[in-house]
Amino acid sequence: MSIVVVVGAGASKEFNLPTGAELVDHISRFCKVKQNDFGDLNITNQILSRSCSILSAEAGTRALREQYIRAADHISKNMPLAPSIDNFLHTRRADPEVTKVGKLAIAATILDAERMSLLHVPEGNVRNRPNFDAVKKTWIASLFRVLITGRDFDGFLDALREIVFVSFNYDRCIYQYLVYAAISYFDVQEKRVRELFDAIEVIYPYGSLGPLEWLGANLVGFGSSYNERELLDISRGLNTFTEGSGTDRTIKISQAINNCRILIFLGFSFLDLNMELIGRKTGTAIDRVIATGNGLSEESRHTIRQELAQSFAMGVESSVELKDRTCFELFFDHHRYLERAF
Repeated sequence: MSIVVVVGAGASKEFNLPTGAELVDHISRFCKVKQNDFGDLNITNQILSRSCSILSAEAGTRALREQYIRAADHISKNMPLAPSIDNFLHTRRADPEVTKVGKLAIAATILDAERMSLLHVPEGNVRNRPNFDAVKKTWIASLFRVLITGRDFDGFLDALREIVFVSFNYDRCIYQYLVYAAISYFDVQEKRVRELFDAIEVIYPYGSLGPLEWLGANLVGFGSSYNERELLDISRGLNTFTEGSGTDRTIKISQAINNCRILIFLGFSFLDLNMELIGRKTGTAIDRVIATGNGLSEESRHTIRQELAQSFAMGVESSVELKDRTCFELFFDHHRYLERAF
């Protein structure tokens, strides 16, 4: 492939999903525990409470439910201290109740965020597609315009196969936009939709909410409502850092990095845990590394630029651009360059 695009929470923020900092706030509220008039502790969110009851029943012991309540309380109280939910679950990996409740909270929070996002297609939408005008100034809309320039549908699929997305987000925004946009633009017939999905490669180091409902029955769609059993099933597809490290996913990331010419970081926080999952480029240097550093101090950008150069460009800092730009602005700035990259 030609391009690897590493996607962080700042990239999905353009679709109105939470940043990493906002996500920990949402999870803190979702896991909140209160004491009733009898002195008993209870999880305030009912779907989380019912999910924990199912977990306790599966284990065959009611006493375990109290441990899940304490785990929820611990998560809620400590989210303000955590650099990210992924980092928190990694540091508490020895506590299975904390891990399970944390994954439930992530799954529910992102499912709810998909429903509130600019890419959600509400039931009753007669056009059966997102509001493309509302997302025209997002990075993925800019990328789509690059990919369709001068290409028919088959040419578009060929260009799409030159990209590997590495998404540190749990949402399905990449699939949601590219599938709907391509179907609309090229008037894709149903028999070719599967080809479209197959051309999109997204590696999720921490797992995702699962495939979209296009691919079969009994799947929770983008922003769809869900019950506690569906939430449990989805949460079991998420990974902590420890669970994701050394898996087929990290091997695929390493292969993609080693085979690409252009590496792009979008809305990425460059936390050490995440960088460790990405790994380093081996052999020859990547031709060009382009990254957003929107809001970072000059000192932070300088340090990160050095680290990126060492990891991916054989120490050549001139091959690395870390710009104080949004994800959309970065793609807008480089659209002519990217049009010629395929």
